[in-house]
Amino acid sequence: MLRIIIYTGLKFVFCKYRFASTQRPTLDESELSHLLSKKRNYVHTVALIGCSLASVVACVIILLLIPVHGNSPEVHVWSENVCTTRACDRQARFLHETMQPSADTCREFSILMCGRWTHDHAVATDVDALLRESALQQDARFLRNHTGRFDATREARRMLHSCLEQQSDQKAHRAALRTFRDFLRDRGLPWPNKPTGERHPFDVLLDLSINWRIDLWFGVRLRRNGLRRIQFKETPVALSTMLRAEHADERQTVAEVMFYAEAVGGGLQYTKLRAKRVSSTHTHVLLSFRNISCLNPRLKRLRITLLAKVEEWAPAVTSSQWLAFLRKHLGETLNVHAYTEILIDSLEHFTVIGGLLNKFGANELLNVIGWWMVRLFADLGALAVDNDDHAQAFSPVACQRRVDACYGPAVTAEMVQQYWTPEHAKAVNDIFTAVQHEAFILVQRLSWMGAVSKKQVIRKLHALKLNFWPHSSDELLMEGAYSGFPEREPLYIEHWLKAKEAMRSLLGTEAGELLDRIPTAAWDALIEYDYWGNAVAVSMATLQEPVFSRSFPQTINYAGLGTMFASALVQAL
Repeated sequence: MLRIIIYTGLKFVFCKYRFASTQRPTLDESELSHLLSKKRNYVHTVALIGCSLASVVACVIILLLIPVHGNSPEVHVWSENVCTTRACDRQARFLHETMQPSADTCREFSILMCGRWTHDHAVATDVDALLRESALQQDARFLRNHTGRFDATREARRMLHSCLEQQSDQKAHRAALRTFRDFLRDRGLPWPNKPTGERHPFDVLLDLSINWRIDLWFGVRLRRNGLRRIQFKETPVALSTMLRAEHADERQTVAEVMFYAEAVGGGLQYTKLRAKRVSSTHTHVLLSFRNISCLNPRLKRLRITLLAKVEEWAPAVTSSQWLAFLRKHLGETLNVHAYTEILIDSLEHFTVIGGLLNKFGANELLNVIGWWMVRLFADLGALAVDNDDHAQAFSPVACQRRVDACYGPAVTAEMVQQYWTPEHAKAVNDIFTAVQHEAFILVQRLSWMGAVSKKQVIRKLHALKLNFWPHSSDELLMEGAYSGFPEREPLYIEHWLKAKEAMRSLLGTEAGELLDRIPTAAWDALIEYDYWGNAVAVSMATLQEPVFSRSFPQTINYAGLGTMFASALVQAL
């Protein structure tokens, strides 16, 4: 551009000079000298104007380029609670490009955020994982810097320090490994060795879920609403997200399996080929279980139509009837423990689950469960493995994840009340109210649902309870719930096991239901619908600052939160 301007200016001057020289008569020496002086002044003036014009154009070009460079991701300034991953930035941009900033945040939520919240967006799971990680970081900082007023919070602080102190203790590593292997053997998982007993995988899964609150493909919880009930819930969001990310690159999956297998001394028994086969089996099982999720449109209708038949068929099932029913579908003796009365949530679910588990060999499934246990709890003993790529697995956040699984509700309740005001709760509640309003509109538009069913669903949505802000009465109950938890044990893994046993003793109690009602950031879904209680349990971690780029509008912070709530609310339909 500058060269063109200079060239045009010089050409203009040259043409003027030629025109003048051809049109003027011959002059004497003094006149010629005077004329040349005027021409030189004219050339200087034109050149000065040309240079000034070029400078102005150059400045304009620079000013136009500055905003483009300023919007580049490379120059963003990130805070510690704002994600820097490419996936997070992509999700933030997706929401930013589809939302309408002119719409009202609360009254026109679906228009503002893009209006597609009823679908299975990756936004929900990504926000879930990011919120979960942010909450664990916040909890760890809180425990390191504050003593806490709850007994449970103080015990969680001791447990965290116990884990951190044993990171570099080789003797503790070996002792923790022995304890961990004993735990697996007692659960029927002598992994990576071949199981010698005849314990059915479904028995192992029920034991892990009911007694230890460790959910793999599904979770089971005890309810006290009139009758004691066991209810199946869908696959945890974190597990589904993790598997999708891992199996995008199969080679990386095998590397992960081999790393954790070697960490517990199972590297010799596990070849890469076998690890790949176990990984493939787990993916197959996960995809199969995802098909029976409550969000499946066909099963949403089945929940409404079949539930009455199930209650009529089995209004109160004793433990012996429960075991007989499971034996009929699974063909094995199960050890579910002698709860007095159990109400089956969905006959359809039990039939499908029984068929799926019989589809795979028992030893094959136990191998997959054992692999998951190793991957899930390899950091319980803070195993020292020289591998920079996996350093994050043994970070303080990993220790905090274990602490949160035992003391999460108490720590989060105290931290939220100290740092977050009711204004934060109101902001989140406004989002939930807006989504609930959109749910009413959605039900009215459903063509497959009859008028009577629509009235029932709308009545249910009106009566929906939302549990996400700690109350003073809950504090007293929470203090009592943690009164039987252990003092610090010599090994962190032993502390974890004792705390798990204490939590198991709360099954079927009011305090246990309180802890079950408040999701923890480590394991449970951050937003979960309770079918029996017609309530949505929301982790208090959602009140923390969500984790999107600060260069986008502030309303984007709660976009994923609303998506997660809407996905949970669909289960009420």
